[in-house]
Amino acid sequence: MTTRRARRVLAVVSLLGVAQVGALAVYRYVTDSRAARSAPLHVERLAAEGRAPPLALEAADGAALTLTPGGQAWLVHFWATWCPPCREELPGLLELEGRAGLGSALRVLAISVDDGWGPVRAMLGGQVPPSVLRATSPRVADAYGVFTLPDTVLLGVDGVARVRFGGARDWRAPRVVEAVRAEVLRAQARPGKP
Repeated sequence: MTTRRARRVLAVVSLLGVAQVGALAVYRYVTDSRAARSAPLHVERLAAEGRAPPLALEAADGAALTLTPGGQAWLVHFWATWCPPCREELPGLLELEGRAGLGSALRVLAISVDDGWGPVRAMLGGQVPPSVLRATSPRVADAYGVFTLPDTVLLGVDGVARVRFGGARDWRAPRVVEAVRAEVLRAQARPGKP
């Protein structure tokens, strides 16, 4: 085989390989998108067992905070920088407060369980939003029954844990936004009842 012909064959084989990789990427994107849209939301109603415990947290500036649930609905989200699904869903979660159409009725708290602020700052490009806080000890997540990440608990206006949204999700998806809105409105309408 001549050098010229060998180069042509190599170019054709390379082009076919690139086309195959591109087709595979499109196929995976379409199937992943379909799966995400049709996947169950994994919403677990929780039995009302009194107010959720206060949250011992740290702000990005190092200030110690103790937040006591109540007064408005809280979406308390536990995550970590070393958790790939957590990293992927966090931007959508941080936008949820404004997208849910609930005004000041919903407060989103994204609580990192990382050991320090370094990885969180690096992941967020140095700009840590005020709704991103850090748990001061593992007991914070334990008190909310968190065993896997990510995990999200909706607290009603009375500070009672109402719903657990287990696992990762696309917080920008209209059906997820609507599910959160419906649960917040339910918790407002019937405080003290799950």
